[in-house]
Amino acid sequence: MESNLIYVKTADLFADSQQIIEATKEYAYRSVNIAMLQRNWYLGKRISEEILNGEDRAEYSAETIITLSKQLTEIYGKRFLTKYKSRKSFYQNRQN
Repeated sequence: MESNLIYVKTADLFADSQQIIEATKEYAYRSVNIAMLQRNWYLGKRISEEILNGEDRAEYSAETIITLSKQLTEIYGKRFLTKYKSRKSFYQNRQN
């Protein structure tokens, strides 16, 4: 990702400082957003690949998601795969 941060010096120290803060804040938001999109895509990809290899897909799918969700919740402290279907769809709709 390319940085759009531009240093501009004017006679107004406050305005310049405010512009720097706002620009870097926006850059940080965009960077995090891109990282989250990538995370969700890769999670969807990995989970989809695992489920497609299961023999009894419906039962295996539910069991896999429940187990993985519990494991990730223990580490990250939140329900990590509650939106599994949206992550799977996100991956499937954007495979290339």
